[in-house]
Amino acid sequence: MNLFSMALLLAASLCSAQTSAPPSLGGSYRAALALIDGAFATMPGGPLFPDESIGGEVPESTVAAPRGFRLVSPGLYRSAQPSLENIGWLSGFGMATLLDLRDPITAALERRAAARAGIGVKSVPMSGLWAPTFGELDRALAVLTDPATPRPILVHCLHGQDRTGVVIAAYRVIVEGVPPARAADEAQGFGCCHLVSRDLRGLLERYRRHVRRELRQ
Repeated sequence: MNLFSMALLLAASLCSAQTSAPPSLGGSYRAALALIDGAFATMPGGPLFPDESIGGEVPESTVAAPRGFRLVSPGLYRSAQPSLENIGWLSGFGMATLLDLRDPITAALERRAAARAGIGVKSVPMSGLWAPTFGELDRALAVLTDPATPRPILVHCLHGQDRTGVVIAAYRVIVEGVPPARAADEAQGFGCCHLVSRDLRGLLERYRRHVRRELRQ
């Protein structure tokens, strides 16, 4: 079982949670499979997050917010590449972690700027020209579901559309139980996907099958 599978099992322990607090230790194989099957809302204690459409209003002034800055779920945001000014704003906003999907060199530059602002950076590099591999999606979702990752988290690439769109859509399907068709529609509403995946719904369905196989190993 890989890191992502273990992270999902940990996330599944939140079946009885009613807050947006980070996942706690625990969980079970059966609960994790129920989560993947989209049955999480029917489990005791209700859903992990409220079943609301992506793109909620940000409860702060967004004068210096990154372009495309939007709330995904409690504790999770998305945007385009933050500028130095944006990073200062994100620090004031209380952002704890940036998940950078760009190449390692630009991620290293961001890491130094974010460190000065008291924000951590996780890097899961993905190409902006073709669809991410399942391994890359596994690593991104492992960061997002890891109890050790401080929240809130901001996911971004360069434009905040393709790579970010696929990762957020995968998170919605795998962690929040959203149907692939709905998650794909949400991503396309934010400009995904020009090059990364022209058949996002199909990619999400195949990825969900991949995760199920991983959980059964």
